Amino acid sequence: MTDAATLPKYSAPHSPYWIARPRLFARLDELSAMPVTWFTAAPGCGKTVLAASYLDERDTDPGVFFHSLREAARHCGLTSAEDLPPLTGEYIGGETAYARNFIESLFNGAPAGFALVLDDFQQLPDASPLHPLLPAVLESVPSTHNVFVLSRHQPPPGLARLRANRQLGLLDESELRLTQDEAKALAAAWPSSVLSSKATKLLHERLQGWAAGMVMTIEYLSRNTGSNLPAAAEGSIIFDYFATE
Repeated sequence: MTDAATLPKYSAPHSPYWIARPRLFARLDELSAMPVTWFTAAPGCGKTVLAASYLDERDTDPGVFFHSLREAARHCGLTSAEDLPPLTGEYIGGETAYARNFIESLFNGAPAGFALVLDDFQQLPDASPLHPLLPAVLESVPSTHNVFVLSRHQPPPGLARLRANRQLGLLDESELRLTQDEAKALAAAWPSSVLSSKATKLLHERLQGWAAGMVMTIEYLSRNTGSNLPAAAEGSIIFDYFATE
């Protein structure tokens, strides 16, 4: 039987080149007073890495979504997992109440400090029947726990009440972009440093603190010694990244 810990849906990402970002950890500490924190930024700005490093899990069908939450809870060893009911036909017309009861039961069996991460939220289609249930899901998160939603877009209009009631804090791209000091720490994390302090500053300015661009350029230079920095920073490797995205 496959161990859930080996499946991407239930396992946290990891990289040997992560850097600690205390200023954003402090910002997340501030936002943790609200049960929901919404990360919004373009691809490659470090949303997933930040959430994963701060804490040391994309389905469009509500039934599959809640099943995935139940499986994640089982993987985490939550005592409430076995009692979480599947979303079956008997709940037709009462999906909102089901969602509230499910989330309340899920978090009631979780230790203090437990957090749920919903990554790649932008992949949820606008027409998904899960959207109308999200306010009930997020409003049911107790103040002792947190949900991190990672997306390339701003929160949808259906969550306006959470923002108005200060139950949803926003961490945007301007905050996620690397500072010069963070860029230096990232460059220094490679086994053999390929960038001087001056070159790191130039790369940071050229890429405007874009984390993925920094990583790809440093990785490229480490594999192609003697390469020109501007060519690496503006070359096909970054174009290919955007092409796939």
